[in-house]
Amino acid sequence: MIKTSNRNYEHTEKDKTPMKYNEFHLGCEFKTGSEKTFRCTDIGTRVIVAVCLDDHPDDSSWYNGPPYAVVEHAFDEYSQEDCTLC
Repeated sequence: MIKTSNRNYEHTEKDKTPMKYNEFHLGCEFKTGSEKTFRCTDIGTRVIVAVCLDDHPDDSSWYNGPPYAVVEHAFDEYSQEDCTLC
C-alpha cells in the first residue's frame, strides 16, 4: 500500500501508472504500451536499457548476459512514460 496525499492507495493490476526513472532497477520487469515485457539490463544517466522477454519465451538462456544474445533496447525519457510495472 502506498500513501499519497493523506490517502491510502493500493496498487492493482488495472493501475497503469507510468513509471518514473527512479522506479527502474537492474532486473526489474516492465511492460510497454504494446504489451511487450522487458527486463532492465542497464541504467544510464538519461536512458534505460532492456531486453524484450517476449522474443524467446521458451528458452531463458537467451537472456543470460551481458553480453546478451538478444537485442537491447534503449528507452529515453519519452519512452519511459509508456512503461508500467509488471
